[in-house]
Amino acid sequence: MSVIHREVKAKSIRRSPVLWATPVVVLLGCTEETFLNATRPLGLGIFTNVSAVRAQQGSARSMIGVGFINRTPYRVIATYGGYDPQDQHSIATLGQLGVTQALDLEPNGVSRTFSFPCTRAFTVGGRRLLELIEQNELKSTAISARTYPSGTEISRFLPSLDLLKEGIGFSGAPFGDAQASIPTQGTAAPIIRYLGPDYLYGSILIFSFVENPAAEGGFSADSTSTDALGVDIERLVQLSQVDRALALAPLGLDRQTFQILMGMEVPVQTQTSLLTRQDGGTLDKAELTIRNQHVGTIVVALFGQDNVVVKVTQGSQENLVLEPGFYEYLIAPPITTSPGVLSSQFLDAGGAFTMTLLPAST
Repeated sequence: MSVIHREVKAKSIRRSPVLWATPVVVLLGCTEETFLNATRPLGLGIFTNVSAVRAQQGSARSMIGVGFINRTPYRVIATYGGYDPQDQHSIATLGQLGVTQALDLEPNGVSRTFSFPCTRAFTVGGRRLLELIEQNELKSTAISARTYPSGTEISRFLPSLDLLKEGIGFSGAPFGDAQASIPTQGTAAPIIRYLGPDYLYGSILIFSFVENPAAEGGFSADSTSTDALGVDIERLVQLSQVDRALALAPLGLDRQTFQILMGMEVPVQTQTSLLTRQDGGTLDKAELTIRNQHVGTIVVALFGQDNVVVKVTQGSQENLVLEPGFYEYLIAPPITTSPGVLSSQFLDAGGAFTMTLLPAST
């Protein structure tokens, strides 16, 4: 058996994308990773090969979630999307960071969770994706609805030609500036992840970007997925967003990853403390009482010395005992598509803190 995943240039391209990075050809022999990529199912259906899936209008394809965490002080510019490496005629699914303010990944920012049909490869800045975009004339800057091949209608801002660059760029210019789409601060190499070895259908695939002086271009990208975080993917698919986040919270996730797993909009950051403090707590611990006087169940997550996530139903309260230290706390309202509230505070030993959740505070 010899299966080749090749990032190749399509013959029908009239213009090559502008490159930020040197093209890379990836050849995989008959390895375990290659076998997994070729045989892993694309969804809940019975089909495992591309031809059968396309013949059945993609009925076997489930969705995956995709999110981005920017851990740098610069804006991220990149084209991302999914495709099937062995299918030379695939219509790529795609999105673009930096093309509109709504899809802009600002310094130290966290994206929404985007949904895509499951494909055998997903990339940020990969050359093959750019070639498929060129090959299929997907160059308009207007919103365009199209099908891929599951029949699910996906609306995306399609990138203009000047943004189609291999690799991942980082800009110090604000959105709307003449240099907003130019990597003024440096670049990162493309990142490609494959179905099977790296993610499964139903996964949430999370890409993060960091400064890395040792890397060519000064930046690097990495990824993780829900199955890689140690949770049974078959069980996870059946959970709601809130229960999924609760299941993953004990694994020591940071706030940004938790936010993506919750499918939250970007939270509203406030400098106003939502906690009141009194003396009389445990001598070497910080005590926190959360009271929910809002309508509906609210999720409160704290990230610091301890990582704690609780669901507080209407009219009830939760009592927590925490290690003293600095905490970020995220309040997710009953409707998970609402922004929520993000704040922070130092919780000292001996303090008895109270958080009262009122309709006006969420």
